[in-house]
Amino acid sequence: RRHWRASRRGAERLDQGGGERSVQPGDDRDLRPGDRVMVRHRNLLANLELIMRTTPRKPGERMVSWLPPYHDMGLIGSILLPVYAGGPAVLMPPASFLQRPLWWLETIARFRATYGAAPDFAYELCVRAAAQAGVKDLDLSSWTTFLDGAEPVRADTIEAFHRTFGQY
Repeated sequence: RRHWRASRRGAERLDQGGGERSVQPGDDRDLRPGDRVMVRHRNLLANLELIMRTTPRKPGERMVSWLPPYHDMGLIGSILLPVYAGGPAVLMPPASFLQRPLWWLETIARFRATYGAAPDFAYELCVRAAAQAGVKDLDLSSWTTFLDGAEPVRADTIEAFHRTFGQY
């Protein structure tokens, strides 16, 4: 049986006053695979508010995501943020992206999504898939904001993605 564990490290960063402890994934070196972490409701709200203040978002932004809900970018950026900001989200099964990365971009085009986020490897997989299968009838003109994060962001990945898909 597993128990929630609190971490003293990083709690000051996450806690918005009140002195309660909280946990963030990857913040505690003694976490083992399968351990669970707890993030308080107010920490999620603080994170969402920070995203709203620091990213160019407008009311009604549309999101398309394949990120799993157990991933921080999937839970916060793809599920909670659209609810918090009042915009629709189209959620795809994570396996669908891994099987066919261009399906993500095609879905963005189909639903006229304006906002999207994924780890660096996702943009790299899209570039590789486009090189192998080619790209046709893809209109990404509605996609005004995309975020690359949750792992090291490589400038060459962003440049390759822009070279490959910038015309769409």
